[in-house]
Amino acid sequence: MKCGDCKFYSATQSRQSALRPIEGVGECRRHAPRGPVALAWSSGTGGSTDYNSAVMSPFPYVPAGDWCGEFQPR
Repeated sequence: MKCGDCKFYSATQSRQSALRPIEGVGECRRHAPRGPVALAWSSGTGGSTDYNSAVMSPFPYVPAGDWCGEFQPR
């Protein structure tokens, strides 16, 4: 009953996602997207000003080997 074996797991990222694919991690598409969700914050220097940017995704990212609470076989 792992996420990677569930029919709602998608190893490909959505077009709205700002993340690059990470091996062994995918999106859980059990529920409809609820708008972008901040997954992490990065900060840096943009010229002479500091900035913060959020890594966003409309679906939660889950490890393929994690336990799925709403598992349904493919």
